[in-house]
Amino acid sequence: MLFQYLCSLILTTSLLANLAPAQEAKSKSTMQTFHIEATINAPVKTCWEAWTDVKVASQWLGTTHVGAKVGEDYRITQLIPYLSGRHKILEMVENKTLKLQFFIDGWPAELAVQFSEVTVDEKVATKLVIDFSVDSKGADKSVEFLRPAWAGFNFIRGSWNNALSKLRCLLEDKEVGVVMSVQNNDHVINLYIDIKSTPEKLYNSLIDVDEMMKWSGDDFVLKSGEIDPKVGGIYSYGWYPKGTLEKDMHDGPSKILKLEKNKLLVHNWHGGQKMAEITYHLEDKGKGITRLTFKHSPLLGHTSGNTWSYRNGWSEGLYGLKWYAERGELGRKWMTSK
Repeated sequence: MLFQYLCSLILTTSLLANLAPAQEAKSKSTMQTFHIEATINAPVKTCWEAWTDVKVASQWLGTTHVGAKVGEDYRITQLIPYLSGRHKILEMVENKTLKLQFFIDGWPAELAVQFSEVTVDEKVATKLVIDFSVDSKGADKSVEFLRPAWAGFNFIRGSWNNALSKLRCLLEDKEVGVVMSVQNNDHVINLYIDIKSTPEKLYNSLIDVDEMMKWSGDDFVLKSGEIDPKVGGIYSYGWYPKGTLEKDMHDGPSKILKLEKNKLLVHNWHGGQKMAEITYHLEDKGKGITRLTFKHSPLLGHTSGNTWSYRNGWSEGLYGLKWYAERGELGRKWMTSK
């Protein structure tokens, strides 16, 4: 399930700086949009309250205030850049529509959320349709993610993908989901999540290519991927032809650095000014719960935006692993994002 977002994010992060100018020159349009459809196994009323009741919305979106009518504030305060702000309600139809004037560093955009009842496996669920649009014509160049290049704007969409995964976890699993440590900064990513599964199952899901394809998607870990589960062994997602030299790799993993059965996996990660390490640590918390602690460090030579993109993408990946281990869920069929 590593979803199209994480795939496009991590596979190309180190190349974005080179791609962006070409994309910018190619596209004359200043209008940027994304469209997300997500199905949550909860009634429409519950999903509506998750957006409009501060006690609930604060748990997944960081909402601190929700006005009661058009023209009043919808305030968000959270760590993820470009989601926080004092936004304005443009339309509010209970259990149907929430439309906001959404500000990105003071620049106006529009966020529209539609709620509708659907049936999933003979049970009532909610379909959320989210459309975000912004015309960046005239925007200050300092607002990085409003530049007319798909790579930067993709970060905002990825932030919403991550937020909706947290919403799904809250409403369906009654859990907080991925926790971002306060120790995060532009050089390190620290995350953890509690999963109703055994360390053995999770460990195997990290060191077997066929297993990884089930929860990350075959557009992230390719069939040509290869893992030799031993220290010094190959750890490849199949992004490069077999035999590619490490000096020619610009992103992704290539080698296992540390390995303890059912407890620890550390592999390298190319890109940036210095080789990074990806760490998965598994801890049996009892009562059928395993805590997976994740670390990506150091991230040197990346912009703050790139680091946050990694952070969002890795978080989404952990949700995919959780729902595969707990539900047997394959891929991110509950949400489409483009």
